[in-house]
Amino acid sequence: MKTKNISDRAAFLIKQEEELKKLRKQSFLIFKNVSDGITVQNRKGIIFANQASLEFTKVSLNKSTKNFKYFNEKGISINWNNLPAGRVLNEKVEVQGLYKVVNKKTGEEFWLNIKSMPIFDQDKKLIEVITISRNITSHMLEDEMKNNFLRLIAHELRTPITSIKAFSQILERMNNSSKDKKTMKYFQKMDIQISKLSDLIDTLLNVTKLKQKIPFKDKWFSFDLFVKKDISEIQKGLNKHKLILIGKTSKKFFGDKEKISQILKNMINNAVKYSPRGKKVIITLSGENNSLKVAVRDFGIGISPRHHKKIFKQFYRIYGKKENLFPGVGIGLSVSKEIADRYGAKMWVKSREGKGSIFFLSLPVRKSKKL
Repeated sequence: MKTKNISDRAAFLIKQEEELKKLRKQSFLIFKNVSDGITVQNRKGIIFANQASLEFTKVSLNKSTKNFKYFNEKGISINWNNLPAGRVLNEKVEVQGLYKVVNKKTGEEFWLNIKSMPIFDQDKKLIEVITISRNITSHMLEDEMKNNFLRLIAHELRTPITSIKAFSQILERMNNSSKDKKTMKYFQKMDIQISKLSDLIDTLLNVTKLKQKIPFKDKWFSFDLFVKKDISEIQKGLNKHKLILIGKTSKKFFGDKEKISQILKNMINNAVKYSPRGKKVIITLSGENNSLKVAVRDFGIGISPRHHKKIFKQFYRIYGKKENLFPGVGIGLSVSKEIADRYGAKMWVKSREGKGSIFFLSLPVRKSKKL
């Protein structure tokens, strides 16, 4: 009986080993044939690379990291230790990023989205790093072409729009003494619409500048005074809505005034735009130890929860009976979000249809001298 139990146990272990070998073979075939590059490495070097990763580099396994230069999104050259795999070996945490890779010999360039993850043993000791690389070169080229097109269109439109605006203002001044109130009203409406078109062109140019990662002009400034000034400027152009400021941060912020103003104005202008029957927009400021928060509340048409994340994407528009009444191309919030991302800030919305919206901006702050 004892011999039979040992025999059964041995048969079970053999079967388990066969199943494990089969599973390893299947996993190997999957890793080998997926379109994403997959590598496994330890502190001595790469111990496994699938076909896709070798096709990215077009060199042998042992030379795959030596023949290339790596650059981050800002175009700054980085060494291997600062790539995701190198950082995981040192920091033992998951790391992901976009990188431009240049072949030193051929000059060929390609873009990779690289994600590296640590593998630990039973004692929680780091033994290996698995890296998944996705070739996004075609996507980056398409994005570059789109941005070049937007920049070209914006530049080509800016000159004639500036001329049209100047001529309309001259005509308005020439007819300023005219008793024909109807004509003057037309001139004023024309000037308003030209200004809107000019703002749209500026927004398109800002989109392309952000994509080019042009450095911001950061400096210290009083955040509360800055917000009050922006609100005052916006209020001058409003007829129906009253802008109400509540709270304060009592903090200085290190950033580009023009860019932060762009976010704030977009938040407030959207609040006014999408609450045509509303009479007020409430802007609330609050500050914590390491951050300051701006909340802009309107009492307008609101936004369905299913759109909350999507509205921050470029060119995203909500289509419906109510939304179609408001012109726009879906750029403002995406530009604001991209600026916020550059500062490590967060933007989000709380809203329900018919109940108005509250848009939030949370900015991390550096330590500075008290005001």
